[in-house]
Amino acid sequence: MGRWETLDTMVSTRSLPEPAQTNDKLPLGLQLAKLADLPDDVLSEAARVTGLMEENHSAKEASSDAGKTAQRRKIFLRVMAISLSYFVVSLAFRPSFSP
Repeated sequence: MGRWETLDTMVSTRSLPEPAQTNDKLPLGLQLAKLADLPDDVLSEAARVTGLMEENHSAKEASSDAGKTAQRRKIFLRVMAISLSYFVVSLAFRPSFSP
């Protein structure tokens, strides 16, 4: 059968590593690709693409968090400005007490 053997045969004929022995830094898809004896050039390309995808995801996540923080700050400043305006107006129209 060689490289084209079925998944059932692969799993039953190979010893799978224990969870503690697996390389946690390697994504599961790449671990399975190694287990399937894919060519080295395919594995290296898959690892390169995976790295690019992880970098892209991290960049989007970071920019998203920064955008959310900036939006919260703008909303907070607007609320504070409105509150201050109401306070100033309430002072201006407050009846003064004369003794």
